[in-house]
Amino acid sequence: MKRLILVLLVISFFPILAFGACDSRPIINDIARDNCVWGGGTWNSSNCTCSYGGSSTSGSTSEGTTTTEGSAGGGGGATIPNPLGHASFTALFEAIIDWIIDIALVLAPLIIVYGGFLHITSAGDPAKSTQGKKVILYAAIGLIVALLAKSLIGILEGIVVI
Repeated sequence: MKRLILVLLVISFFPILAFGACDSRPIINDIARDNCVWGGGTWNSSNCTCSYGGSSTSGSTSEGTTTTEGSAGGGGGATIPNPLGHASFTALFEAIIDWIIDIALVLAPLIIVYGGFLHITSAGDPAKSTQGKKVILYAAIGLIVALLAKSLIGILEGIVVI
């Protein structure tokens, strides 16, 4: 349980580490730069543009896809679709948190029932009774942390101002 809480805390601080100079979405900048270099272009990091011979293109668009005009062979444009289906890292992170909350809402009551079963069937054994109480307590704490995850993200965004 302690490991799960630690993993959730580390994941929640990941957006703080991802700052970019050209775009509010640094992952998109990295993808655009890599596609430019791999395609034989020259990346200009001061204004996030890629040059193929005489043409210069922007590094990202508003839909979360990276576009370049021209290619190493001199052909037409190429579009790289977003495989994640989310336009920004924040939207992806919120979708992951929603998924975790859904799982927590299903598993927490089952774990609480299991803890109650351990407590009731302890037959006077204080070790088993204590174990059942701990299972119930940790399940309740895990559920509370999962339910507060979205508000913690909002608080962190307000403090850091991404």
